[in-house]
Amino acid sequence: MGGPRPGAGWTVWRRAARGEGGLRGYDRGVDGSFAAISHVIVDCSDPERLASFWGALLGRAVVARTGPYVWLAREQGVGMGFQRVAEAKVVKNRLHLDLVTRDLAAERRRVVELGGHEATGYEAGGFVVMADPEGNEFCLIPEGDVDVDDRGHASYGGQGTQSVNAP
Repeated sequence: MGGPRPGAGWTVWRRAARGEGGLRGYDRGVDGSFAAISHVIVDCSDPERLASFWGALLGRAVVARTGPYVWLAREQGVGMGFQRVAEAKVVKNRLHLDLVTRDLAAERRRVVELGGHEATGYEAGGFVVMADPEGNEFCLIPEGDVDVDDRGHASYGGQGTQSVNAP
């Protein structure tokens, strides 16, 4: 069957990422509104280190420190903070970020230069899965459309196929 074929799920995801399509069939809150994402908070052992890594990667400055939190500048409506916790990360993330880039190879190198690394265990598949200095996985996605088959496998970046669910 050759390579992966376009999957309807990816088309819907790309449309949503571009702000197309709207939310049909969802119940609104009492006041007629939806909840909105305010911040993405990353639990970690060293918030300064992770804020430095993510700030450099995303081009955001550290803007505040409060108790166990270090905050990056809010961009595109969503804030990002890092919270010191006693527990170490021990399993795969249940939620991860997809970061879009124009130059996939250069961004991979930059992640490593900043202290991140390529995540292991995801080599079977097309998504470029990286990890921050504490092992939190995220994907690097090239700009434009990416074909994903019905199993959630993609092909780009010179890495075969990999499940959308991983991370």
